[in-house]
Amino acid sequence: MYDRMYHLPNPPEIFEGRTDERAWLCGRLAQSPLSILWGPLGLGKTGLALRVVADLRIPRAAYHSALDTPEDTTFLISFGRCLAGLAGETVEWLAQGRSRADLIMLNIELAERAGAVVLVDDLHAVDHDLTERLLLSISRYARKSRFVVMTRTRPRHEELADKALRIEPLPEEDLARLVRRCAPLRGAPEAAALAREAMGSPFRARRLVLSQGADPGGSLLVDLGDEAKRAVQALRVLRFAAALPAHVARELDERGLIRLTASGVRLDDRLRSLLDAEPLDAAEARRTALSLVLHTEGPASAFEAVRLAIEEGDAALCASLLDERLFMLCAAGYAEGLFELLGRLESPALLGHRLGCADWIHGGASLAWAAALPEPADPRVRLLWCRLLVHGGAVARARDTARALAEHGPVDLQTDAALLLADILRHTAEVDASVALLERLEVRSTSQRIDRDLRLATALMLRGDFARATDMLASMPEKLEGLRVEERRRLRATLASALLASSRFRELERVLGAGEPPADCRPTELFAHLALAVERGRFDLGRRLLDRVEPFVDESVYLRFVHRYNTLRLRLFAGPGEGLEELARELAFDAPQFKLPELVVWSFCAKAAIDVTCAPPVTLADLPAGMAVPEGTARVLLEAWQVIVAARRGAATASFTTPPDLPTDVGLVARRAEAEAAIARDELDHADGILEGALDLARREGFAIEEANLLALLLDVRLLRAARGTSARTLVELIARSLAQAAERLGSARLAAEARLATWLVSDRRDPAVLLSMAEDPASPVVRRRARGLLGREDTQDALDRRIVARSAHAAARSEDSVVVVLDLEQRALLLPSGKRVDLSSADLHVRILEVLVRGGGRATKEDLVLGAWGLPSYHPHRDDKRLQVAVHRMRQVLEEKPKEPALLLRDGDGYRLGVPVRLGRLGASAM
Repeated sequence: MYDRMYHLPNPPEIFEGRTDERAWLCGRLAQSPLSILWGPLGLGKTGLALRVVADLRIPRAAYHSALDTPEDTTFLISFGRCLAGLAGETVEWLAQGRSRADLIMLNIELAERAGAVVLVDDLHAVDHDLTERLLLSISRYARKSRFVVMTRTRPRHEELADKALRIEPLPEEDLARLVRRCAPLRGAPEAAALAREAMGSPFRARRLVLSQGADPGGSLLVDLGDEAKRAVQALRVLRFAAALPAHVARELDERGLIRLTASGVRLDDRLRSLLDAEPLDAAEARRTALSLVLHTEGPASAFEAVRLAIEEGDAALCASLLDERLFMLCAAGYAEGLFELLGRLESPALLGHRLGCADWIHGGASLAWAAALPEPADPRVRLLWCRLLVHGGAVARARDTARALAEHGPVDLQTDAALLLADILRHTAEVDASVALLERLEVRSTSQRIDRDLRLATALMLRGDFARATDMLASMPEKLEGLRVEERRRLRATLASALLASSRFRELERVLGAGEPPADCRPTELFAHLALAVERGRFDLGRRLLDRVEPFVDESVYLRFVHRYNTLRLRLFAGPGEGLEELARELAFDAPQFKLPELVVWSFCAKAAIDVTCAPPVTLADLPAGMAVPEGTARVLLEAWQVIVAARRGAATASFTTPPDLPTDVGLVARRAEAEAAIARDELDHADGILEGALDLARREGFAIEEANLLALLLDVRLLRAARGTSARTLVELIARSLAQAAERLGSARLAAEARLATWLVSDRRDPAVLLSMAEDPASPVVRRRARGLLGREDTQDALDRRIVARSAHAAARSEDSVVVVLDLEQRALLLPSGKRVDLSSADLHVRILEVLVRGGGRATKEDLVLGAWGLPSYHPHRDDKRLQVAVHRMRQVLEEKPKEPALLLRDGDGYRLGVPVRLGRLGASAM
C-alpha cells in the first residue's frame, strides 16, 4: 500500500539548465540532513529534486505532497504513513490524539530507521508555524536520513538560512533549448518566442509546447454539471478529504479530477495547480464545502467545519458547532489549532470556547492570552477564566474572583467555584482554610462529590492528616468507573494529583500505568507521569516527558516548577552535571513562584540537595520575608534539610526525630536527616541501622532515587566504620556492589564512580593511577573532591568529605602497599614510597618540573613544562623538545628504581604524567 501510494515519481525526461542548483543539492545530500528549495509556482523545484535523486541513483527514496493533507495533524499523520511504509514499520502510533511535537519526532525517527531520502513537496500548504517547527527539528535531530523540501515560501528562521536555495526563473536560453528538445521540429525563432512566453517557468514551457502555442490555460471544468463544478470549487478550499454524493464523485472520477481515499474524496494533487488557475467564488465555495463537511463524521471534518465557519465570519454557527464538538476536538489533539483558529474571529459568543481550548492546552501562549483578558461578564466563562489565572500564576486575582462566584454567583456554579477556591487556598499555604471550606461544602452530583473528596484528601495530606486522607483515596479508582467519559477524564487527572501529593506511587502507577502516557493526556496527568517516571528511575521515559512538558513551561508557574525540579533530579543522577547549580538557583529564586510557599520550600530543598553533591559548603536559604512555612509535609521537609545542612557543615550537636505517618518520599528524607545527624555525632552504628530500615522501605515502595541516595550515604557510613579496622571492609564491598548495580539500572555514571572509589579505598592493593584518574572524574563531584583530598590537593569539602578523607588517608598510611610520594618544595627534597629521601637541592630544574606536574593534577603538556620549568616566554618543539627529553632522562636516573622501566615519570600523549600520587608536603626529621 505504502509503496504504491508514496512511490517516488519519475523525473522529467527532458531537463535543461540548473547546473549550479544541481551541484548545490548534490553537495547538500552528501553532508546535510535538510535541503530546502523555495520559489514561485512553476519554476521546476520538484523536477530539480527528482532529477538529482535519479542522477545519484539513490536506492531508497519517498515522495510526499502536503497538498493532499494540508491540515496540520492530518499532514503529519499522512507523512508518517509514508515514512512507516518506507521503513517497514507498523503504524499503530499514528493516532490523531498525539501532539504535533510528538508526531514530528516520530516521523524523523521513522526516516532515520529507513535511512532514506525523503522529498516533501508543496510544504507551503501547511501552517507556517508547523512548517518552521518541522524544518528546525529535521535540521537538529536527523542524522542518516535526508529531507529535500519544496515550498513557495522562504523559511524565516535564521537557523534555516544556509539550508535554503531560492529557485530563480530559468534563463530564456535554457527554456529555448528545453522547447527545442520537447519539439524538435520547431524552429529557433518559434522556440525563442515560446521561451519568452513561458516567463522562466519550465512547467509553463512544456504546456505551451503541448498546446501547440495556444493559450494553455483552458478550463478543466468544461462539460461538467453545475453540481460537480460546485463540488470541485468546494474541494479547492477544503484541507482534507470530504464525502461527496455518489453521482458527483463518479462524474469527477471519470474525468480524473479526484482521488478516492478511505476518508473521502480529494482533488488529484497533480491537477490542483491547474485547477487553482480557475476563477473561484470563495464565499460560495466555502458554503458548499461547509455543507459537505457537516455530513462527514470524525474530528477532522468537525475542525474543518469550524474553520470554514470562521472564514465565513459566522460566529453563531461556529459556536453551535463547538457546543457539541469541543470536547471531541480537544481530545483528538486539535486544541492548539482550534485555539489559534478561534483567535481570528473576535466574538463574545466564542470566548468561552477559546478559554476551553486554553484550559485543555494548559500553558504557553494560551495562559498569557487568558491573563491579559478583562474579567468576562458571563459567570460560566468567568469561572473558566479564573481557573486559567491560577495556572498562569495570577493567584491573588483568581482568589478574589473565585470567592465572589462561590458566594454570590449562580447557584449551579457556586460548587465549582468553591472547589476552585479551595485549590487556590491550598496552593497559597492556607491549608486549614482549604480543608474547612471543603468539609462544609455541600454537593449534589456524584462527580462533584468525588471531586470534593479528592481535593480534600490532597489538602489533608499537606496538613499531615495522612490516615484520614488514605482512607478517602482507597476506593477512588473504583468510584470513577461509573461516571461519564468526560467526567472520568477530568476527575482522573484530579485523582492523579491527589495520589502524587500523598506519594502513593503504587496506586498512581495502577491509575496511570507504567509506560508512555497517551498523546491526549491532560497536563495534570502528564505531570504525574513525569514525577512517577523519575522517581521510579525510568530516566529515558523521564527525558521524553520533559520534552513534552517543555512547550508549556513559559507561562505556567506550576509547570515551570515541575519541569525544573524533575530536570534537576534526573540530571543529578544521569547527567549531564554541567550547569546544575545555576539551574537549582533558577528554580529556588523564581519570583512568580514566591506566591506559592509550598513550591518555594520544595525548591529550596532541591537546591540544597544539588549543593550537597556538587558545591559544598551547602547552605539552605531563608524563606522570603513575611512568608510562613506551610504546615504538614512542607515543614517536615524543610526541617529535615536544615538538619542535613547543619550536619554537612560540621555541627556535631545536630539531631532529628522522624515524625510518624509521613508520606513515603518525605519520610525517607526525614530518615536520612536522622542518619546524617547520627553521623555528625559519630554514632555510626545507629546511623547504619536507620539507613538499613529506610532502604527496606524505599525498595518496598519502589522509590529508586531515594534508594540510591540512601545507598550512597550508607556506603559513607561503612567507609567510616571500615577505617577503624578491616572487619567492616566486606560490608563496604557489599554496599559498593549494590550501589554499582543501582547505578547500572539508572544509567548513573556518578553513582558508579562513587562505588568505584569506595571499592578502591578498601582494596588490598591500590593502584595510584586509578586515584589520579578519579581526581579528574567529570561524572561525580563527590569522587573528584575526595580523591583530590587523598592526593593532598586543595579542594572545597564538607564535613563528611573531610572525615572520609582523613580516616581513609590514615588507613592508607598504615598500609604497606600505600604508594604516595611527598615533594617538599622548601627543603628541595622528595620522599619515595620506599622511604628513601632524594635530595634535590642541587637540581632546581627537577623540582620545578615536578611542581608543574603536581599543580597540573598529575599531568602536563610539553609546552606547559617548558614554559613553567624553564620560564621561557614561548615554546617551540624544534628548540625545546630535546632539552625536555634530556631533563626527564636525567630525572629518571635519579628517581626511578629501574630507569628503563619508569614508574614515576611517564609519557602521556603530548606531554608527561606522574605514575603514582605525588603531593606537596613537609618532610620532618623522621624522613631525614
